[in-house]
Amino acid sequence: MLLQLRYGSPYREALKPALTVVPLGVFWDRGYWYLVGRPQADEHTATRLWRADRVISLSVTSVPVKTTAVFDIHTLPGHTWLRTAMD
Repeated sequence: MLLQLRYGSPYREALKPALTVVPLGVFWDRGYWYLVGRPQADEHTATRLWRADRVISLSVTSVPVKTTAVFDIHTLPGHTWLRTAMD
């Protein structure tokens, strides 16, 4: 399945266009849910995180997707804000 995601950030005034995302998983950290995924446009794009409460709109497609991407929570401590929680 794919997600059409519109995301708003308090650090940007303008909204970006909707993004097609291959979802890999979700997790809860310090009071927030996060979506882990990869933009569909590029198989080699790094895994990204989106905070669920900042999602403006979300729609699910029924298009089957083949992906070799995996989601392992232990690979995420490279995100500096998450490192202390993972330690």
